[in-house]
Amino acid sequence: MELSGQRVIIRHAGLVMTGRYRAGMVQLDTPHPIAVEASAVLRGQVQAATVKPSAEALVRHEVREAIGALPDVYLMDNPVGQAEFYEPNTNSFRYVNYGLEEGSPDLILALKKKAYAVFCGLELKAPGKAPRKNQVECHRRWGRAGILIATVQSGQEALLAIERFRIATDAV
Repeated sequence: MELSGQRVIIRHAGLVMTGRYRAGMVQLDTPHPIAVEASAVLRGQVQAATVKPSAEALVRHEVREAIGALPDVYLMDNPVGQAEFYEPNTNSFRYVNYGLEEGSPDLILALKKKAYAVFCGLELKAPGKAPRKNQVECHRRWGRAGILIATVQSGQEALLAIERFRIATDAV
């Protein structure tokens, strides 16, 4: 069955979001309140509540601003989770995992060298937060495979991590 274009419901990090499945990725809709208030919003009876970005979302924005224009870095988001597809014909749900793997870094970078690119990852954390156990395990596994990963809490830390990635791969 072709999944492209199908509506999906995603439960991730305690949030419920909707979107469309396209080319192996989920394109999220604009967030809106869920539960009792949602139907009133959809009918236009009340205005949707403003969603305050999380501390990690603010870090993501700062990091993207800091490294987005670097000419030797190709930046990719890596949302990880599970999409829920409702099948009206069978009145059942089907689940599809997306993202690289559970615990993998939030941002994937291709660091351009002369004739190739080096695969790297940035784990984004709000100030004072540490990676979860599954993230630490995944990052160790990737590190054993030669993939460079850093945990950052600001745009400045991301720039420093990329500079370390450049130095580590100069001899390659």
